[in-house]
Parts: sequence; C-alpha cells; structure tokens
Amino acid sequence: MIWHGEDNSGRILPSGSYIYRVMAGSNVTTGKMMFMK
Repeated sequence: MIWHGEDNSGRILPSGSYIYRVMAGSNVTTGKMMFMK
C-alpha cells in the first residue's frame, strides 16, 4: 500500500505519528506509523 500523506479530504498532513486501519474483506489490520516529510 502507498500513502501520500493526505487525509480523506486530500489535504496534506504534517509530519507525525499516525494510527492506520486497513480493511480487506473480513480482514482488518491496525497499526502505528511515523510520517516524515
């Protein structure tokens, strides 16, 4: 998966820690990541 640092409205987010959730069918994975520009 590739994420370009945008929120759901297309705004660029600042560097920081983010929590993500990936859903594919009945599978769900969550985690934490660091986004740095």
